[in-house]
Amino acid sequence: MRAKISCLVLLVILLVTSIFISTMISCDDDDDDATPTPTPTIGPTATPQPIHFTEVTAEVGLSQASGFYAAIADVNNDGYPDLLLHEPMNEATGDVLNKQFLYLNVPGDNNGRKFVDFTQESGIRANRRGTDQGRHSSLAVFADVDNDGDPDMFSGMYFHRLENYTDLGDRNDLLLNDGSGHFSLAPDLVFFDAGLVNTSGATFLDYDLDGHVDLFIGNWFLDYHGGTNDVFSQDLLYRNNGDGSFTDVTNAVGLNLIQPTYGVAMADTNGDGYPDLFAGNYCRGKGYHWLNNGNGTFSEIGASSNFSEFIHCSWGAMPRDFDNDGDEDLFEVYVHGYNNKESSRILVNNNNVFTWEGAQEGRILGRADEDPTLHNGDHYGCWIDANNDGLPDFLITECGYSNDQLYFFQQSPDHILHACTAAVGLSVLNNGQPPHPAINFDYDLDGDEDLLIGYASTHCVALMRNDHGNSYNWLAFTLQGLGTQGKSNKSAVGAKVVVTIGNQVYNQTVYAGNGHFSPQTPYRLTFGIGQASKADSVTVHWPNTNHTTQTLTDVAANKHYVIVEQ
Repeated sequence: MRAKISCLVLLVILLVTSIFISTMISCDDDDDDATPTPTPTIGPTATPQPIHFTEVTAEVGLSQASGFYAAIADVNNDGYPDLLLHEPMNEATGDVLNKQFLYLNVPGDNNGRKFVDFTQESGIRANRRGTDQGRHSSLAVFADVDNDGDPDMFSGMYFHRLENYTDLGDRNDLLLNDGSGHFSLAPDLVFFDAGLVNTSGATFLDYDLDGHVDLFIGNWFLDYHGGTNDVFSQDLLYRNNGDGSFTDVTNAVGLNLIQPTYGVAMADTNGDGYPDLFAGNYCRGKGYHWLNNGNGTFSEIGASSNFSEFIHCSWGAMPRDFDNDGDEDLFEVYVHGYNNKESSRILVNNNNVFTWEGAQEGRILGRADEDPTLHNGDHYGCWIDANNDGLPDFLITECGYSNDQLYFFQQSPDHILHACTAAVGLSVLNNGQPPHPAINFDYDLDGDEDLLIGYASTHCVALMRNDHGNSYNWLAFTLQGLGTQGKSNKSAVGAKVVVTIGNQVYNQTVYAGNGHFSPQTPYRLTFGIGQASKADSVTVHWPNTNHTTQTLTDVAANKHYVIVEQ
């Protein structure tokens, strides 16, 4: 029997007052004439709007696309998120070239949107060999490395087993964007010159808050035999020199431990304004939690924070303040636990100490009802407030082991996640194909977040349109740092937005590449605010040297705001 849930949601309802919009922002006014949502009676009988997704893959032009790995960013600065997808490759046979594809989000039929293949024009397949054969690339993450106003691309390379790999001369690399989605290889060779490091994830951050994005790279086995002869790669931290070039500072900042990392994350889990780092271990240890000391160095605190409580077989940690208590929690995606005893869990944050909570602790319910088999093979997960009630829900994909299936969990007001995959229309994707990456994003900018699901098979991707999330109200924000001395990086990576409505507080952070093979979400942050017609205040905590904040008041719902750093 499929799990069924009945969630009681107590929402704070605000009476409509005069709206004041700060002169330091610009906003989309498409909804100015929309009929306001009636103010309901406050009480325990209030129930959430339903959640339902509809597959629109063919409608948006992605029928022939493949999404073994995926990242999403607005590469041509038109406001709409574009897709960078990677097809599966076969390192053993040498079938590794020309697997990356760029799809631009453009106007479609009937005022809709569609995606068009822009790969050849984009230049993303350029190589250092000077040929037209393409380049081996396995992942991509985006941020404005030179602070010129457009997202550039780090291109990571993975080869799984060195003993089976024919080296074609490609390496990790950096490509610069001209602002219109055309990329060229950067003159900086620091990533390329690092050699074969077998990268499995990367995340941009500004660890020293100097206004320039730095890059943390997680690396897997350098040589994988499945035993005592394994050779590990070292994770690497690169500091941005301020001109778009980078310097390897791994050992200088104290990141001097080596493990087989299969997913990385950046999150400020102690709330001091400095981004910390997380590196999940692939079954050879307990993973690392690197605390940013605020002085340009890091300390490993996994034991005291409980991040390393279990032997990790981790595919990455996905940060989000899911319980709206003001700090960043983590969802740790476990492909399988040590001796198959542990599964994916939420790491609930309490003063930078994590409690691991999953099905065993009653935090994640109903998964066994949807599928009673042993749940090995969790690969990806994403937080998404699918019905805009202010409570982030979660999705897990499982493949590669005994089962190919995805699961959707809706959060109830007591912060329990309940499996309800069929009820929200996502069970149509459980058709025997192996689901792989899962990314939340608002592709049509209608105020609710949609889902991109990739598969571990050629020519298979699914775009699931969210059809009911915008029945509740929302706020969306795009942040722009100044990119100058003492200010934030242009992409505002690491900035935290806090939305206050009565005594309810919601927060989100701008991220660039958390998780296994960096399933990047767009910089635009969407907040569900239920039936509230406005936010009392919106405060941006900027990632700069002075930790400055910027506050707007009486912020009207159902609008997109562009906030520029002061």
